[in-house]
Amino acid sequence: MLLYLPFIRPRTYRFFSFQSTLRATHPKVNMGAGGKLIYALFILAAAQLISVTLISKALKEESPLGIGAIPWQLAEEDNNDEVNPTLHRHLTIQELSGNPPIGSISCLSPLLPVYDRVLNDFGLPPRKIPRTIHVSMKSRCVPPDIFDALSTWKDYFPFHSFYFHDDQAVERLFQMQWKEFPQLHQLMRCVRVKGAMKIDVWRMLIIYTYGGMYTDVDNVPNVFREEDSPIRNDDEAFFLTDGMDRPSQWFFAMEPKHPIAFYTIHEIFKRLHNLEQIERPKIVKTTGPDALKHGYGNALEWEKKWGDIWVPGKYQCKFNKTVTKFAERKGDVKHGPYWIRRIDFDTVVPWNATENITKRERIERQSGVLHWTKEAYRKSTLFDGSCLDFIYASEMGMPDSEGPWNW
Repeated sequence: MLLYLPFIRPRTYRFFSFQSTLRATHPKVNMGAGGKLIYALFILAAAQLISVTLISKALKEESPLGIGAIPWQLAEEDNNDEVNPTLHRHLTIQELSGNPPIGSISCLSPLLPVYDRVLNDFGLPPRKIPRTIHVSMKSRCVPPDIFDALSTWKDYFPFHSFYFHDDQAVERLFQMQWKEFPQLHQLMRCVRVKGAMKIDVWRMLIIYTYGGMYTDVDNVPNVFREEDSPIRNDDEAFFLTDGMDRPSQWFFAMEPKHPIAFYTIHEIFKRLHNLEQIERPKIVKTTGPDALKHGYGNALEWEKKWGDIWVPGKYQCKFNKTVTKFAERKGDVKHGPYWIRRIDFDTVVPWNATENITKRERIERQSGVLHWTKEAYRKSTLFDGSCLDFIYASEMGMPDSEGPWNW
């Protein structure tokens, strides 16, 4: 965009007049046609330089990433759950994940880098649930067992985009402003078990915002493939069934803004708000499968349909939306054929020349990430109080790490 300036008469606006300056200092100098052309080009060039400078400054102030900033080159965040005041808009999915170029990630052996795959739907039949797969783990450098599982998803769903969200990408999602969830930033302070509980909120938030499929990183598609997927083009939400007949939290798919995701997020917030002991939460009840069960039920108006909505089938939700609940549960290598199985964690593998360990232990040692059941109970109590106690203490500037606290 150029800033257009009408022709400026030299004798009228002497402070812009190159011609007048020449005449004042050298009375015998008279600008011919060539001089006037040079003068006009000079004025236009100066105007363009000023306008570009102003536009660039404005865009830099507006963009959360800055002009020319590449998400995967951003400096590491402090990961302290403080809201970044610059994230006033929702990022594109590629800005959010970082989408690093192939070959740009260096990992220590034996870890392997995971890259996104970005595709479009050109030539494919329209579908309400976006053809995208979302997964999350602490780092894009993952153990070989996890790498193989994620590669299987890419192989089995060749027409789906694939987005990997590391801790920085997860934090970017939480730092955005949420008009639908104004209490998010405050209540996330009460999420003290960062791995499991934070990802419970994140998985609903990412699908609510962008839509697509979510899967745990330890899931592997078994007979679940692109060409015979149970997810239909007109499905608006899709769940498998867990061992207690609840909708599956470890795998699901929804269109953006689906009411099940909306009600589940608010159910989680209600339970966080009511936490009596934030350091010892019951994760399954607070942010896990039970919260999803109630969010799912509220979206289906379960007070009117109790006993029916847990049976596999297609159901009407509020606001004229639908959900499909499929009968399959997640299996393991000993049972099948399941749509999805999990990594065979109990298989014993060599760690070194003298020690054999399970595949789960190998993944934990290589990645430094504990299973949520171990993470939830490994640290001592730092704050002995409720969620509201902790929010108040935080607002008053009281330290939360010099415990134990006794209220």
